[in-house]
Amino acid sequence: MKIVIVGAGALGSVMAKILKQNRANSVALWDIVPGKVEKQQPLGKILPSADAVFLCMPTTALRSAAMAINPHLRRKALVIGMSKGIEDNTNLTLDRMLRKILPWRQRIGLLFGPMLASEIITGSCANAVLASRTRITLLRIAKAFAETQLRVNLSHDVRGVALCGALKNVYAIGMGVIKALGAGDNARGAYVAAATEEMRRIVRQLGGRERTVYGYAGLADLVATGLSESSRNHQVGCALGNRSDCQGSEGSRAALSFSELLGRKLGSFAILHALVRVLDCGADPEEIAAAICRP
Repeated sequence: MKIVIVGAGALGSVMAKILKQNRANSVALWDIVPGKVEKQQPLGKILPSADAVFLCMPTTALRSAAMAINPHLRRKALVIGMSKGIEDNTNLTLDRMLRKILPWRQRIGLLFGPMLASEIITGSCANAVLASRTRITLLRIAKAFAETQLRVNLSHDVRGVALCGALKNVYAIGMGVIKALGAGDNARGAYVAAATEEMRRIVRQLGGRERTVYGYAGLADLVATGLSESSRNHQVGCALGNRSDCQGSEGSRAALSFSELLGRKLGSFAILHALVRVLDCGADPEEIAAAICRP
């Protein structure tokens, strides 16, 4: 396949490394920052012949990236999003944002899962879930990853995968908080169980399939992100638990979006409610630990 990766940060660079392991692929990197990619060619030159385009950037930059590629896409090109968040103001998940921006016949998919760049770059294997409503997208992208270090599992639950990708970042912040508060492994285990149960209920309420939560986009990625020292969401959680100043993350922004999406039902999700109170209202982070014990 002829593949273009838009976004040459840690994730985009790792995806390029993985996809090049399949010698049948031709991979080109592109980034909006001049000079970031050596000998970079214009989008107008590399996109019209691309079979697949991977969007590897934070959710805050996704809309502008999708609009930039739109005029140059082939109708049969596959667009794969990897941003695990919710757009501010619109509260759109990745799949719905792409569907609004790209032509309605454009084939889109999501590639989510525990894919920490710091581990993959050393050669470690990883697992991910590829979600699309069209079988041809699933099969063609899966083939592009054949004989690489990334094992791709297939799903038609695009909505559920999109929700899981955003939710696991939110709940990963809580894992950082629990660690910073000095809770032991028993508390962390209880937190993972309670957080997964809340994710299951939220995904069901917002239109996804419950079983998706227990796969690579949900539980697996929650554990990896929540425990990883290199995860921005983990770092935000630790800063909150230590009562330190911290910048935002995909999870902190998504928490507020889920608060709006759930409305009055937010109170039914004890951990999420506590996270929103801590992130948005400056509440005591101990509320997150206390939420684990609530019925």
